[in-house]
Amino acid sequence: MKSNEILQIIKNTSWQKFLTRPYGLAFVRIHALAYHSELKHIVGPNCHTLYITKNGLVDIYRDKKSTDEIKKNFCNLVLNKQTLIKTIQTIKWHRETINMLDCEHFTDKKQCAKYFAHLTALPFNLGNIIIENKLYEKHFDYKKILSFLESVRCLDYFHKFGQHNPQTIGDFVYFITGNRAYFTYHQPTIDKINKHLSPPKIIAGIVHGRTAYPGTAIGKVVIIKNVSDIKKFSTGDILVAHSTNPELLPAVRIAGAIVTDEGGLMSHAAILSREIKIPCIIGTKYATQVFKDGDVVKVDGASGVVRKH
Repeated sequence: MKSNEILQIIKNTSWQKFLTRPYGLAFVRIHALAYHSELKHIVGPNCHTLYITKNGLVDIYRDKKSTDEIKKNFCNLVLNKQTLIKTIQTIKWHRETINMLDCEHFTDKKQCAKYFAHLTALPFNLGNIIIENKLYEKHFDYKKILSFLESVRCLDYFHKFGQHNPQTIGDFVYFITGNRAYFTYHQPTIDKINKHLSPPKIIAGIVHGRTAYPGTAIGKVVIIKNVSDIKKFSTGDILVAHSTNPELLPAVRIAGAIVTDEGGLMSHAAILSREIKIPCIIGTKYATQVFKDGDVVKVDGASGVVRKH
Protein backbone atom coordinates (compact mmCIF):
# COMPACT_ATOMS: atom_id res chain seq x y z
CA MET A 1 0.00 0.00 0.00
CA LYS A 2 1.30 3.45 -0.91
CA SER A 3 1.72 6.26 1.61
CA ASN A 4 -1.13 8.31 0.14
CA GLU A 5 -3.47 5.32 0.50
CA ILE A 6 -2.50 4.87 4.16
CA LEU A 7 -3.05 8.59 4.73
CA GLN A 8 -6.49 8.47 3.13
CA ILE A 9 -7.63 5.50 5.25
CA ILE A 10 -6.37 7.19 8.42
CA LYS A 11 -8.13 10.46 7.55
CA ASN A 12 -11.40 8.58 7.03
CA THR A 13 -11.20 6.86 10.43
CA SER A 14 -12.34 8.17 13.81
CA TRP A 15 -9.36 7.59 16.11
CA GLN A 16 -9.09 7.53 19.90
CA LYS A 17 -5.67 7.73 21.54
CA PHE A 18 -5.24 5.33 24.44
CA LEU A 19 -1.49 5.09 25.07
CA THR A 20 1.72 7.10 24.71
CA ARG A 21 4.98 5.31 25.41
CA PRO A 22 8.69 6.26 25.15
CA TYR A 23 9.50 3.06 23.29
CA GLY A 24 10.71 2.20 19.84
CA LEU A 25 9.70 -0.14 17.07
CA ALA A 26 10.56 -3.23 19.13
CA PHE A 27 7.82 -2.44 21.66
CA VAL A 28 5.33 -1.58 18.92
CA ARG A 29 5.75 -5.03 17.39
CA ILE A 30 5.36 -6.71 20.78
CA HIS A 31 2.25 -4.66 21.57
CA ALA A 32 0.73 -5.34 18.14
CA LEU A 33 1.36 -9.09 18.40
CA ALA A 34 -0.12 -9.18 21.91
CA TYR A 35 -3.43 -7.66 20.86
CA HIS A 36 -3.71 -8.80 17.25
CA SER A 37 -2.43 -12.35 17.71
CA GLU A 38 -2.43 -13.52 21.34
CA LEU A 39 -5.71 -11.74 22.23
CA LYS A 40 -7.32 -11.85 18.81
CA HIS A 41 -10.12 -14.06 20.15
CA ILE A 42 -11.12 -11.15 22.44
CA VAL A 43 -10.33 -7.99 20.50
CA GLY A 44 -11.62 -9.36 17.23
CA PRO A 45 -10.10 -9.71 13.73
CA ASN A 46 -11.15 -6.25 12.59
CA CYS A 47 -9.47 -4.19 15.32
CA HIS A 48 -7.72 -1.19 13.75
CA THR A 49 -4.61 0.17 15.47
CA LEU A 50 -2.32 3.06 14.58
CA TYR A 51 1.18 3.55 16.05
CA ILE A 52 2.90 6.84 15.23
CA THR A 53 6.02 8.54 16.58
CA LYS A 54 6.00 12.14 17.74
CA ASN A 55 8.72 13.96 19.71
CA GLY A 56 10.46 10.68 20.52
CA LEU A 57 7.26 9.04 21.80
CA VAL A 58 4.95 6.44 20.28
CA ASP A 59 1.26 7.42 20.31
CA ILE A 60 -1.10 4.46 20.02
CA TYR A 61 -4.62 4.92 18.63
CA ARG A 62 -7.61 2.66 18.04
CA ASP A 63 -10.62 3.50 15.93
CA LYS A 64 -13.76 4.24 17.95
CA LYS A 65 -15.72 1.24 16.66
CA SER A 66 -12.92 -1.16 17.63
CA THR A 67 -12.55 0.51 21.03
CA ASP A 68 -16.23 0.00 21.82
CA GLU A 69 -16.23 -3.58 20.52
CA ILE A 70 -13.14 -4.56 22.50
CA LYS A 71 -14.62 -3.19 25.73
CA LYS A 72 -17.84 -5.11 25.08
CA ASN A 73 -15.90 -8.35 24.48
CA PHE A 74 -13.86 -7.94 27.67
CA CYS A 75 -17.07 -7.24 29.57
CA ASN A 76 -18.64 -10.46 28.25
CA LEU A 77 -15.54 -12.38 29.34
CA VAL A 78 -15.69 -10.95 32.86
CA LEU A 79 -19.40 -11.67 33.27
CA ASN A 80 -18.93 -15.30 32.16
CA LYS A 81 -17.58 -16.63 35.47
CA GLN A 82 -16.42 -19.97 34.04
CA THR A 83 -14.44 -18.33 31.22
CA LEU A 84 -13.05 -15.70 33.59
CA ILE A 85 -11.75 -18.33 36.02
CA LYS A 86 -10.00 -20.17 33.17
CA THR A 87 -8.43 -16.88 32.05
CA ILE A 88 -7.23 -16.15 35.60
CA GLN A 89 -5.65 -19.60 35.77
CA THR A 90 -3.80 -18.88 32.52
CA ILE A 91 -2.54 -15.57 33.91
CA LYS A 92 -1.35 -17.35 37.06
CA TRP A 93 0.53 -19.89 34.97
CA HIS A 94 2.32 -17.18 33.01
CA ARG A 95 3.17 -15.29 36.20
CA GLU A 96 4.65 -18.42 37.77
CA THR A 97 6.72 -19.37 34.73
CA ILE A 98 8.05 -16.01 33.58
CA ASN A 99 10.67 -15.71 36.33
CA MET A 100 12.10 -19.14 35.50
CA LEU A 101 12.95 -18.13 31.94
CA ASP A 102 16.37 -16.85 30.93
CA CYS A 103 16.95 -13.60 29.08
CA GLU A 104 17.49 -15.32 25.73
CA HIS A 105 13.88 -16.44 25.83
CA PHE A 106 12.79 -12.82 25.59
CA THR A 107 14.72 -12.01 22.44
CA ASP A 108 11.80 -13.67 20.64
CA LYS A 109 9.09 -11.05 20.04
CA LYS A 110 6.36 -13.69 19.90
CA GLN A 111 7.31 -14.91 23.37
CA CYS A 112 7.42 -11.34 24.66
CA ALA A 113 3.99 -10.72 23.17
CA LYS A 114 2.57 -13.82 24.86
CA TYR A 115 3.67 -12.66 28.30
CA PHE A 116 2.76 -9.03 27.63
CA ALA A 117 -0.75 -10.14 26.68
CA HIS A 118 -1.24 -12.22 29.82
CA LEU A 119 0.63 -10.15 32.41
CA THR A 120 -0.11 -6.61 31.24
CA ALA A 121 -3.02 -6.38 28.77
CA LEU A 122 -5.38 -8.93 30.32
CA PRO A 123 -5.01 -7.80 33.97
CA PHE A 124 -5.51 -4.18 32.93
CA ASN A 125 -8.64 -4.73 30.84
CA LEU A 126 -10.30 -7.32 33.09
CA GLY A 127 -9.66 -5.26 36.22
CA ASN A 128 -11.10 -2.12 34.63
CA ILE A 129 -14.35 -3.94 33.84
CA ILE A 130 -14.63 -5.30 37.40
CA ILE A 131 -14.07 -1.84 38.89
CA GLU A 132 -16.30 0.09 36.47
CA ASN A 133 -19.19 -2.31 37.12
CA LYS A 134 -18.43 -2.45 40.88
CA LEU A 135 -18.58 -6.25 40.75
CA TYR A 136 -16.14 -6.43 43.66
CA GLU A 137 -18.77 -4.83 45.91
CA LYS A 138 -21.38 -7.46 45.12
CA HIS A 139 -19.41 -10.68 44.83
CA PHE A 140 -16.53 -11.88 47.00
CA ASP A 141 -15.10 -13.92 44.11
CA TYR A 142 -14.69 -10.76 42.03
CA LYS A 143 -13.04 -9.00 44.97
CA LYS A 144 -10.44 -11.79 45.19
CA ILE A 145 -9.91 -11.75 41.43
CA LEU A 146 -9.47 -7.95 41.41
CA SER A 147 -6.89 -8.18 44.20
CA PHE A 148 -4.96 -10.78 42.20
CA LEU A 149 -5.09 -8.71 39.00
CA GLU A 150 -3.82 -5.63 40.85
CA SER A 151 -0.91 -7.64 42.26
CA VAL A 152 0.06 -8.74 38.74
CA ARG A 153 -0.18 -5.18 37.42
CA CYS A 154 2.22 -3.95 40.12
CA LEU A 155 5.03 -6.36 39.19
CA ASP A 156 7.89 -5.20 36.99
CA TYR A 157 8.09 -7.29 33.82
CA PHE A 158 9.19 -4.45 31.55
CA HIS A 159 12.85 -5.43 31.44
CA LYS A 160 11.91 -8.93 30.32
CA PHE A 161 9.48 -7.77 27.65
CA GLY A 162 12.13 -5.50 26.18
CA GLN A 163 9.74 -2.54 26.12
CA HIS A 164 12.43 -0.07 27.10
CA ASN A 165 14.56 -0.94 24.09
CA PRO A 166 14.43 2.29 22.04
CA GLN A 167 15.80 0.64 18.90
CA THR A 168 14.04 1.92 15.82
CA ILE A 169 14.94 3.46 12.48
CA GLY A 170 13.66 6.90 13.38
CA ASP A 171 10.13 8.24 13.07
CA PHE A 172 7.63 5.75 11.70
CA VAL A 173 3.98 4.83 11.27
CA TYR A 174 2.84 1.26 11.94
CA PHE A 175 -0.77 0.75 10.92
CA ILE A 176 -2.89 -2.39 11.36
CA THR A 177 -6.23 -2.78 9.66
CA GLY A 178 -7.99 -6.12 9.81
CA ASN A 179 -5.37 -8.82 9.32
CA ARG A 180 -2.89 -6.62 7.47
CA ALA A 181 -0.09 -4.39 8.76
CA TYR A 182 1.56 -1.45 6.99
CA PHE A 183 4.79 0.31 7.88
CA THR A 184 6.32 3.55 6.62
CA TYR A 185 9.10 5.89 7.65
CA HIS A 186 8.21 8.41 4.94
CA GLN A 187 8.52 11.68 6.88
CA PRO A 188 6.04 13.77 4.83
CA THR A 189 3.37 11.11 5.46
CA ILE A 190 4.19 11.00 9.18
CA ASP A 191 3.96 14.80 9.40
CA LYS A 192 0.58 14.82 7.65
CA ILE A 193 -0.83 12.12 9.94
CA ASN A 194 0.44 13.91 13.06
CA LYS A 195 -1.15 17.12 11.84
CA HIS A 196 -4.43 15.33 11.21
CA LEU A 197 -4.36 13.82 14.72
CA SER A 198 -3.38 17.07 16.48
CA PRO A 199 -5.28 17.57 19.78
CA PRO A 200 -7.79 20.40 20.23
CA LYS A 201 -6.67 23.72 21.68
CA ILE A 202 -5.45 23.26 25.23
CA ILE A 203 -6.61 25.61 28.01
CA ALA A 204 -3.58 27.04 29.82
CA GLY A 205 -3.06 26.21 33.47
CA ILE A 206 -5.81 23.64 34.03
CA VAL A 207 -6.65 20.01 33.21
CA HIS A 208 -9.56 17.74 34.07
CA GLY A 209 -9.36 14.01 34.72
CA ARG A 210 -10.76 11.12 36.71
CA THR A 211 -10.17 10.67 40.42
CA ALA A 212 -8.28 7.48 41.21
CA TYR A 213 -7.81 8.40 44.87
CA PRO A 214 -9.35 11.44 46.61
CA GLY A 215 -7.62 14.20 48.51
CA THR A 216 -5.99 17.57 47.92
CA ALA A 217 -2.34 18.43 47.44
CA ILE A 218 -0.35 21.53 46.51
CA GLY A 219 3.18 21.15 45.26
CA LYS A 220 5.81 21.66 42.59
CA VAL A 221 5.37 19.82 39.30
CA VAL A 222 8.05 17.40 38.16
CA ILE A 223 7.48 15.89 34.71
CA ILE A 224 8.60 12.24 34.65
CA LYS A 225 9.20 10.88 31.15
CA ASN A 226 11.47 7.98 32.08
CA VAL A 227 13.24 6.44 35.05
CA SER A 228 16.24 8.80 34.74
CA ASP A 229 13.95 11.74 35.66
CA ILE A 230 13.51 10.38 39.20
CA LYS A 231 16.70 12.20 40.23
CA LYS A 232 14.76 15.49 39.80
CA PHE A 233 12.14 14.39 42.32
CA SER A 234 11.84 15.48 45.97
CA THR A 235 9.41 14.64 48.75
CA GLY A 236 6.04 16.32 48.24
CA ASP A 237 6.51 17.07 44.54
CA ILE A 238 3.58 16.48 42.19
CA LEU A 239 4.45 13.62 39.82
CA VAL A 240 3.14 14.41 36.33
CA ALA A 241 3.61 11.76 33.62
CA HIS A 242 2.03 10.13 30.60
CA SER A 243 1.68 7.06 32.82
CA THR A 244 3.57 5.36 35.63
CA ASN A 245 5.16 1.93 35.91
CA PRO A 246 6.85 -0.08 38.69
CA GLU A 247 10.25 1.48 37.90
CA LEU A 248 8.92 4.85 39.11
CA LEU A 249 7.94 3.51 42.54
CA PRO A 250 10.72 5.43 44.43
CA ALA A 251 9.21 8.72 43.19
CA VAL A 252 5.60 7.60 43.67
CA ARG A 253 6.20 6.75 47.34
CA ILE A 254 7.33 10.29 48.19
CA ALA A 255 5.01 12.20 45.84
CA GLY A 256 2.45 14.68 47.12
CA ALA A 257 0.10 13.55 44.34
CA ILE A 258 0.10 11.79 40.98
CA VAL A 259 -1.30 13.24 37.74
CA THR A 260 -1.26 11.29 34.48
CA ASP A 261 -2.30 11.90 30.89
CA GLU A 262 -3.57 8.35 30.57
CA GLY A 263 -4.92 5.54 32.63
CA GLY A 264 -7.94 3.66 33.81
CA LEU A 265 -8.63 2.56 37.36
CA MET A 266 -6.33 -0.43 36.78
CA SER A 267 -3.38 1.72 35.72
CA HIS A 268 -0.24 1.57 37.86
CA ALA A 269 -0.84 5.12 39.04
CA ALA A 270 -4.37 4.33 40.21
CA ILE A 271 -3.42 1.10 41.98
CA LEU A 272 -0.38 2.59 43.70
CA SER A 273 -2.25 5.73 44.80
CA ARG A 274 -4.90 3.56 46.45
CA GLU A 275 -2.19 1.53 48.15
CA ILE A 276 -0.14 4.51 49.33
CA LYS A 277 -3.22 6.73 49.85
CA ILE A 278 -2.15 9.85 47.98
CA PRO A 279 -4.32 12.03 45.69
CA CYS A 280 -4.30 10.84 42.10
CA ILE A 281 -5.94 12.22 38.95
CA ILE A 282 -5.74 10.02 35.84
CA GLY A 283 -6.76 10.45 32.21
CA THR A 284 -6.15 14.21 31.97
CA LYS A 285 -4.88 13.76 28.38
CA TYR A 286 -2.73 16.91 28.39
CA ALA A 287 -1.14 17.38 31.84
CA THR A 288 2.38 16.81 30.50
CA GLN A 289 1.76 19.53 27.90
CA VAL A 290 -0.10 22.05 30.08
CA PHE A 291 2.37 22.02 32.98
CA LYS A 292 6.16 22.24 33.13
CA ASP A 293 8.81 21.49 35.75
CA GLY A 294 8.60 23.96 38.63
CA ASP A 295 4.94 24.96 38.21
CA VAL A 296 3.08 25.01 41.52
CA VAL A 297 -0.30 23.29 41.14
CA LYS A 298 -3.26 22.28 43.25
CA VAL A 299 -4.53 18.72 42.78
CA ASP A 300 -8.19 18.46 43.76
CA GLY A 301 -9.27 14.84 44.02
CA ALA A 302 -12.87 15.79 44.75
CA SER A 303 -13.42 17.48 41.38
CA GLY A 304 -10.72 15.73 39.30
CA VAL A 305 -9.17 19.11 38.48
CA VAL A 306 -5.50 20.12 38.49
CA ARG A 307 -4.74 23.83 38.12
CA LYS A 308 -1.87 26.23 38.61
CA HIS A 309 -1.91 27.60 42.16
